[in-house]
Amino acid sequence: MLTGKTAIVTGGARGIGAGIARVLASQGARVAVLDLDGAEAEKTALALPTPGLAVGCDVAVEAETVKALRAVVDTFGGLDIVVNNAGVGRGASDPNVPRAAPGSLGSGALSAAQWDEYLSQNLRTTFVTTSVAAERSSTSPRSPDWSRRPGCRPTRRPKPASFRSPRRWRSSTRRMTSA
Repeated sequence: MLTGKTAIVTGGARGIGAGIARVLASQGARVAVLDLDGAEAEKTALALPTPGLAVGCDVAVEAETVKALRAVVDTFGGLDIVVNNAGVGRGASDPNVPRAAPGSLGSGALSAAQWDEYLSQNLRTTFVTTSVAAERSSTSPRSPDWSRRPGCRPTRRPKPASFRSPRRWRSSTRRMTSA
């Protein structure tokens, strides 16, 4: 189903990310596992059913993400699928995440500053990875190999038809405003 496609999975060394990488590879995709923990990413990539690639990097840092995606494109010849799974503050496995007291809603366990930091980091990883990947996508007109890939042409969305309200609305509106 995904044979010939290239995918990256950020935060793909373990947990949900590793599971996503395995499913993509089982469907025939070539998968690059991007993670802060390069050694664990390597283990995950080696265990995939199709040959994978491990890249240790921080996807919140644009320069590292550019370098990582360049390696993916150079190795696999393009990029078709991006899975933004990386983030901070993920549950019990993260010792830096404060725990809520049993029976509480947990609002006292996390300060507003920590919330802002986690939210900023998690949104930043998605923004940086998606922005960099869009530049290197197999279907992107800016991709260096775009002109050589069969069937990869930019598509144009049809311009939306201008909205025109029904005639009866227009006439009733005129009557209300002229009074």
